[in-house]
Amino acid sequence: MQIINVDLTDESLMQHDDLVKACKEIINENLRINGGTLKIADIFERDFKWTNLVVVIVNNQVVGFALVRESENKHNLKEASSYYYLSDIVVKKEFRNQGIGELILKTVISSIGDDPLVASVLKDNLPSIRLLLKCMKCYSVSNSGKYYRFVDAKTYDKLYGEEINDVLVGFDTDQKSSKRM
Repeated sequence: MQIINVDLTDESLMQHDDLVKACKEIINENLRINGGTLKIADIFERDFKWTNLVVVIVNNQVVGFALVRESENKHNLKEASSYYYLSDIVVKKEFRNQGIGELILKTVISSIGDDPLVASVLKDNLPSIRLLLKCMKCYSVSNSGKYYRFVDAKTYDKLYGEEINDVLVGFDTDQKSSKRM
């Protein structure tokens, strides 16, 4: 297994055509599996300031990736004016539940240093919630009520200290659905 962390602060995605093409194939596969419900098909064409592309390769095949970008605080993160945003983390279906997503997430967290990492996930996306809970803590629900917001555990502890994290009260990661109390 090989992990490639492409620092995009000095480079562009266009300099990594082979990796981007492989990542797009994973996205398209997920779109087929999920009936086209994912909205990330154009993620590489969006005009964001990408900072990192983390890719996992197994047997010369890209099996998962994450895209990270710099962002200004629009996610109600207490006392933080800027942070990194985990835009997407995707693992090929046949490689899921093997620790690859967690490896990608840990690589992203370690690569951004002391800066916060924020992620948003639909409340019914249990696989992503389970993954994020391994390295992050839920700190709020979006204004629309459709998304949980997560921040890396180190930042959560620094910003919120001993405050009780009750955002996920009533949430059961073993169930097929979540419920908010």
